[in-house]
Amino acid sequence: MYKEKERIIAIVNELIAFLLNNNASSIYITIKESDNENKIIVCCNVLDIRILDEVKDKIISKRNREIEELYWELLGETSSKNELYLLGNMIDESSLDTLDSNMVKITLIRKKDNTK
Repeated sequence: MYKEKERIIAIVNELIAFLLNNNASSIYITIKESDNENKIIVCCNVLDIRILDEVKDKIISKRNREIEELYWELLGETSSKNELYLLGNMIDESSLDTLDSNMVKITLIRKKDNTK
């Protein structure tokens, strides 16, 4: 259980660092834990909407447990944009929605190991 919480923290840290480095503002984070999954919801204002394409391209992928197990601790260790690819390998579902002209909502879902 502790390892799962560490991974959630690493995912949130990496996503927030990316958004801040790309001048996002008014960042709101919600983490919802249920019996089956952890859901991370981030809403923020984005000045350059083009960064959303980069986020989509890198985080919308399928979870790869082998890569996750080997490399998850690297999240946040460097300032590489490639870490978003690793983040994408750590989540089961993701979505990116535009709420208005500059406000976006990023939703990341990690299924718990007991619900593979």
